[in-house]
Amino acid sequence: MQIYERHIRSGEEIDSPYSLVILGNVNHGAKIHTAQNISIYGKCEGIIICMGVYMVLQNVYSPHLVFQGEILSQAHLARINENTKLKLITKNGDIVSIKDIA
Repeated sequence: MQIYERHIRSGEEIDSPYSLVILGNVNHGAKIHTAQNISIYGKCEGIIICMGVYMVLQNVYSPHLVFQGEILSQAHLARINENTKLKLITKNGDIVSIKDIA
């Protein structure tokens, strides 16, 4: 697991084989690709590509959020952003599940 206790800045790219925990924002123009899980505890405006079992997100303002090879739809993004609670995103087959966790 890799932990980033900072914001991920525009133009920064992270390509990791590990699970990632980001304790800051992912700014517009940043790109994160992980082969494992990702947890972002700040605002997400950058590109996220997660091939793991789950994602934990709170506020997503990026139209390019890929989970297990599928770009999440506007309906998924609206569900993530419908309140300020953390969301656990999982996928079973073709079904994406988004649940409030905090």
